[in-house]
Amino acid sequence: MLLRISSPVHEEVRIVESTIQRLLEQPRVTLCRFQDTFYRMYQEVRMMRNRVALVFSLALSLVILGLMGFVGNELNNRMKEIAIRKVNGASMNRIFLLLFHHLGSLFLLSLPFVIASAYYAGSLWLRQFAVQISLTWKIFVSGLLITIFVICMTLLLKSWRGIRINPAETLKMNRE
Repeated sequence: MLLRISSPVHEEVRIVESTIQRLLEQPRVTLCRFQDTFYRMYQEVRMMRNRVALVFSLALSLVILGLMGFVGNELNNRMKEIAIRKVNGASMNRIFLLLFHHLGSLFLLSLPFVIASAYYAGSLWLRQFAVQISLTWKIFVSGLLITIFVICMTLLLKSWRGIRINPAETLKMNRE
């Protein structure tokens, strides 16, 4: 039975408890707050949310480390090309876009698979709730923008040192 009391004063709660005990002739009646009941109902969901957040943060860390390794390898493979482009007058922005082009094409190829799996996983997760939100395109676009931001920042931070190297030193290292 749910009762709503406008102000949770201890005396009012005791009066309600004693009245219920008298009417139901039960030896013991306990009242609990609706907020506590609501909190207990969704305890498992909160625990699952915390687990998903932990797995997400670990996965994001692994993705960033893998991305740094990929960018480092790509930078090492293209050092001579980057040096020649710099000698011919290419700006740092143009070189960054050159590096981002290869990574961006991989990202675009994986995009349909990522969106489909995210939609499927989100739909499965929402089936357990009576009240559901709709999975709109805004949710996926915001996720894609965050992903693009992480990729760009990782690429920029990792490639900054390699792009700034003097082209003469790079060409001299590659000749030996």
